[in-house]
Amino acid sequence: FECIPGYSLTDTTESDPFDVELSAEDSSSQIGDGGVHMCAKCTNFKNTWLSVVVVGCMLLVALALTAACSKRVIDYYNRNMERIDAGLQALTALFVTMQIIIILKSNHEALGGEKVT
Repeated sequence: FECIPGYSLTDTTESDPFDVELSAEDSSSQIGDGGVHMCAKCTNFKNTWLSVVVVGCMLLVALALTAACSKRVIDYYNRNMERIDAGLQALTALFVTMQIIIILKSNHEALGGEKVT
């Protein structure tokens, strides 16, 4: 089932991580599947922007470090260019292989095949 616009699906089987409070006016949005899931107003969720602020601060620190150490980073890259390129090629091959495996597994199970472990 889906929640009406302005509401989000919550799991009532675990401790409420978002500290969602429902009022009488929210009763129309509490349509669920046997009491396991329910819809709650999105505005009731706390700390929504916390992850955005943390990631933004991390990016600012990374940019400041890059600007401060750019000469050292360029020198290191020039000294180890072949090793870095070989490592990036290996990581690319690993990433593509994992994507292929995930797609094959999901398609196999969706077509009625046995669950792949």
